[in-house]
Amino acid sequence: MKELSVVEMNEVSGAGWNIWKGAGVGLLTSIVAMAVHSAATDTPVNFNGKDAGFVMDTATLLGALAGTMAEYHGK
Repeated sequence: MKELSVVEMNEVSGAGWNIWKGAGVGLLTSIVAMAVHSAATDTPVNFNGKDAGFVMDTATLLGALAGTMAEYHGK
C-alpha cells in the first residue's frame, strides 16, 4: 500500500491548500504552541511581547509558504 503525500491527500479529500489556509494554520499552531509552553512552565503568555510576535510571524510565514508549495505542486 502506497503512502500518500500531503498534496495527494489534498487531492483525494478536496481540501486544497493555498497561501491563506497555510497562514491560518501557521498562526493557530503558534498560538497553541505558546499556550502549551505557558502551561508547562507556569509563565503567562504575553501576546504583545517581542518574542511572541516573532513566533507568531515566523509560524504564519512558514505556514503560508507550505500552503503555497502544496497549491503549486498540486496543479
